[in-house]
Amino acid sequence: MCAVERTIIEVIESLPEEYQFVLRAHYVAGKSAAEIAAALSVPTDSVVRIISAGKAALARELGL
Repeated sequence: MCAVERTIIEVIESLPEEYQFVLRAHYVAGKSAAEIAAALSVPTDSVVRIISAGKAALARELGL
């Protein structure tokens, strides 16, 4: 595992548990926001916000 992958995992693991699930489903399993929302019985907009927050956290940590 390279340094970037370790950083990504560390950032995801530092987030609240519900964020971790959504980000893993989206980035690792390749699920869309709509698929994740349906599986969790939550609004798609909520999942989109979590994905956006996760992207922002990753960008900060990676200096992007």
